[in-house]
Amino acid sequence: MAYHLKEDDIELKMGDIDFSTFLFVGVCSIMTGYSLRAAMKLSEFIKNHGEVPIVWGGVQPSIIPELCLQKNYVDFVGLGYGEELIVEIARMLEGEMKPEKVAGLAYRSPNGECRIGEIRKLEKNLDCYHADYSLVDVNDYINNGTVLGVIMSSRGCPFNCAFCYNQYFSKRVWRAHSCEYVMRVLTELKEKYSFSEFSFSDDNFFVDNKRAIKILGMSHDLGLRVCSLDIKINNIKEDDIVKIGKYKVTSIFFGTESLNNDIIEYLGKEQTKDMVIDTLKKFSQLAPDVRVQTEILVGLTAEYTSDMKRDVADGIDLYNYNKNFSLYFGNLVPLPGTKMFELALSQNIGFKPSKLEDYVALDISNAHRMVDKWAILDSPKLDKKHLGYVERYSALLDMDRRNIIGFKKKIRHMFFKIACYRLKNWQFTFASLDFFFWKISVEISKLFGKFSGEK
Repeated sequence: MAYHLKEDDIELKMGDIDFSTFLFVGVCSIMTGYSLRAAMKLSEFIKNHGEVPIVWGGVQPSIIPELCLQKNYVDFVGLGYGEELIVEIARMLEGEMKPEKVAGLAYRSPNGECRIGEIRKLEKNLDCYHADYSLVDVNDYINNGTVLGVIMSSRGCPFNCAFCYNQYFSKRVWRAHSCEYVMRVLTELKEKYSFSEFSFSDDNFFVDNKRAIKILGMSHDLGLRVCSLDIKINNIKEDDIVKIGKYKVTSIFFGTESLNNDIIEYLGKEQTKDMVIDTLKKFSQLAPDVRVQTEILVGLTAEYTSDMKRDVADGIDLYNYNKNFSLYFGNLVPLPGTKMFELALSQNIGFKPSKLEDYVALDISNAHRMVDKWAILDSPKLDKKHLGYVERYSALLDMDRRNIIGFKKKIRHMFFKIACYRLKNWQFTFASLDFFFWKISVEISKLFGKFSGEK
């Protein structure tokens, strides 16, 4: 059985399970920050209720298996993708194989040393693998007729962004399911569950443009609308944008990361500021109903405070090029195994994670509190405070203001303008008052909407 757990769910959902009947427990989808903290809490909870072997897998354990195996609640670590690996782990635990014969397995030797097996070769034909949706309740992932986070048509990304886990996890190899496979999965889910929209969780949906457009067209013909997908703008064409609009895709996302061309080159993004602006204009002209979303990273290891201020101000200007646009400013989290992580270590200004708990601290929700460990700030204490405000005001920028009418629309537009002014001018004096009044306005608008019939 498969469980998708949040940290607060562990005791509630796991408390009545008899783990002694399990061959092993796999804990996966582990990144730095909160998901790693939840994995540690879950594994410790299970070990306190029995001696079942626990196997960790996912992005971060694959790059720091030695640190994971220092914990007595982690028995094995699976490296890389796990479809075939998990079968051999089961055979190993049933006594059919020895640990050293399992490719892609990290384990402790009898004397306690960490040993790492050779990395498994990737299966090029992804259609060999089929997700068993009967192991989860897909209804848990359906909200107002939209399925989120369940469907992935491809894996990996061939590009070389300096902050991305694909550098080491997928080795920049992109693999894709066939269009027929994707349609078969969608048809099966549509027959069993009630939904009209879904998202693709691919890292880069438009690596193969013809395949991407074909899948969007087939989904449209099936009566399903794609509500979200990720693209890279350096290989998107005008005809692709027209088709994205034609097939009524709700929104697309691409990473901008920076509008400073020197930093963009350093990041390996293979794009420019002009390309970002041109893409926004083309979506505005050719697919105006498609919401265009992007993100700019602040607190990069290669930029000074002045660079961040200019990037934020230039980001606000992007709203001039597309009315159906949404921007978010996010603080960088240096992920192990990436070029950005190695640079953060080399700058010798305090960033040196050495135990698993240090990676728990690398959480996107508190990155602004640690940014001085990897970024060159003019005034660390003040800049950390300001970067916290940048992220908070981003939430006001990122609000979906479409289809909002009356009082709510006026309130959201007012706070959007406040956020734009604050961010563009790097002016955060008495900023906490804005969020105090925002909280009050939300409650008032709820009451106003209840009495006026607004939604």
